[in-house]
Amino acid sequence: MRWERWRHVLPLHLRSIFRRNTVEQELDDELRFHLECKIEEQVSRGIDQGEARYRASRALGGLEQRKEEMRDMRRVRWFSDFTADLRYAVRAMGHSKAFTALVVLTLGLGIGANSAMFSLADAMLLRPLPVLRPSEVVTISSVSPNSSAESSGLASYPDYLDFRNKSSSFEGLAAFTDIRSFGFASRSGELPKLKGGLLVSGNLFRVMGVEPELGRDFIAEEDRVPGRDAVVVLGNEFWKSQFNGDRSVIGRHVLLDGIEFSIIGVAPKKFTGLDQYIRPDFYMPIMMWPRLAATSKQSPLDDRADRELIVKGRLKRGVSIGQARAELHVIAASLERAYPKSNRGRDATVRTEFALRVHTDPSDAALAGMLLALAAAVLLIACANVAGLLLGRARKRS
Repeated sequence: MRWERWRHVLPLHLRSIFRRNTVEQELDDELRFHLECKIEEQVSRGIDQGEARYRASRALGGLEQRKEEMRDMRRVRWFSDFTADLRYAVRAMGHSKAFTALVVLTLGLGIGANSAMFSLADAMLLRPLPVLRPSEVVTISSVSPNSSAESSGLASYPDYLDFRNKSSSFEGLAAFTDIRSFGFASRSGELPKLKGGLLVSGNLFRVMGVEPELGRDFIAEEDRVPGRDAVVVLGNEFWKSQFNGDRSVIGRHVLLDGIEFSIIGVAPKKFTGLDQYIRPDFYMPIMMWPRLAATSKQSPLDDRADRELIVKGRLKRGVSIGQARAELHVIAASLERAYPKSNRGRDATVRTEFALRVHTDPSDAALAGMLLALAAAVLLIACANVAGLLLGRARKRS
C-alpha cells in the first residue's frame, strides 16, 4: 500500500525539485484561474469589479499565502531553502575572497592533519579484519605466566585440535601459522624467488566466511593426511602480479621450496589476510607443514610443546566472550592434567581482535591513542582559529 502511494508521489516530488520554474508557473496559472472564477461569480451577483476582486482575494486567503501553503504540501521546501542558502553562501564568499581563502586553508590544514593521523591509527589498531562479520571473530590464546606478549596467543596443533573438538561456544575454529618465506617458482627450471605464505587449517576460509574469487578453497580430505595434498590458494594481488590475472591459472603447477603444488583457487580481492600489516601471497594446507619444515625433529603436527599457531574462531550467536573463556579454561585445565610435561601452568583465554592488538603491541596501541588525541586537538585548534576569524570580522563590520 505504501509503495503504491510512493509510486505516485515520488514523481511529483522530483518534478517539483528539478522542474521548479515550470511547476511554479503552473501553480501561478492555477491560482489566477481560481481568482478569475471567483471574480466572475461576484460580478454575476451585481457587485462592482473592484469590490468583486477584493472579495475574491480575501476568499482565497491571498495569492502569496496560498502559494506558500501549496509549496509546503509538496514537502520539497527544504530543498528550495537549501539551494537558496547555498547561493547566498557562494555570493557572500565571492564578496570576500581573501577571507574565504584563509578560512578554507585553515580548515583544510586541520582536516588534512586529522585525516592523516586517524588513517595511521586505523591501520595500526582500529581497522577490522577483511572477513564476514568481523565483530564475531575472536582469538583463542594459550597463555602462561612466563609467556611474552608476542607468544602468548600461540598454540600447538594438538592443543588446537582439542580446543576445536571439545568446545561448543564457537561456530568454528581455524588455525594458521605466522607468515613464512618460501622459494616460489611458477615453472620447473625457473629461479625461485622468496615469497610469503601461510600454512592454514582446511576450514580457514569457511570459518572466516571468505569465498574464493576463482576455483575453490581447501576441502576436508586435504586437512587429514600429512604431506599428501600439495595444493595452494593464491592471494589476489599475487595472482595479478605473478600471473597477470589469468583466469586459467586453476590447475597449473608451481614449485614451493622445490615441492610441486597445484593451484586450486584464488582468494577474493577484499581478503588480504588476517594481519593488519602483512599480506600473504598464498595459502597452503597445514598438513604440508612436515614436508616444508625441513627439519628432523618431531613433526610440528604432533609436538604439543611446539606452539607456533594462531587460532581464531567465530562465536556462536548468543554466546558471550565470558562464557567462551570459561569453557576454554575448563578445557585447558583438563589438558594440563593429561599432559603435565607440555601444558603445566598453561591456561586459555579469548580476546577480541581489538583486545589482541592492544595486548600484543601495547606500544602501538599507546601510539594510536596519542595520535587520535592529537588529531582531535588539531581539529579543535583549526575550528577555534576559524571562530576567531569570524568573530574578528563580525566586530569589524559592526
